[in-house]
Amino acid sequence: MDQKEFEKEVRKLKQHLEVYPEDEESYLILGKFYFLNKRYDEAVQTYQKLLSFSDGNVSAYYNLAVACEAEKNYEEAKKNYRKVLEIDKDNKEAQEALNRITTFQ
Repeated sequence: MDQKEFEKEVRKLKQHLEVYPEDEESYLILGKFYFLNKRYDEAVQTYQKLLSFSDGNVSAYYNLAVACEAEKNYEEAKKNYRKVLEIDKDNKEAQEALNRITTFQ
C-alpha cells in the first residue's frame, strides 16, 4: 500500500468512526494500518482510544503492547502484555512476548 492509498484508507476509517464511534473492529484495523506504516505513536493512541470504552478487549491490549514495544517503551509493553494475561491467562503470544522483554531488560 503506497502512502496515498494509506492516507485514503485512514481517512475512510476515521470518517466511519465519526458515525460509529464505538466500532471496535475499525479501531483495530486503524491501529494496524498505523503500526504497519511504522506510525507507532498513532497506533498507540488508537488502541488507547479503543480501550477507553472497551476495557476488556484482549486484541487492543495485545496490539497496544506490540506498538509500545516497537517504540521501545518496554515498561508500558510489559504492563499491557500482563493485562492481556489477566483477561486471557492462556494467551501464549502475550506470555512469550512478556518473557522475551523481561529476559532482555
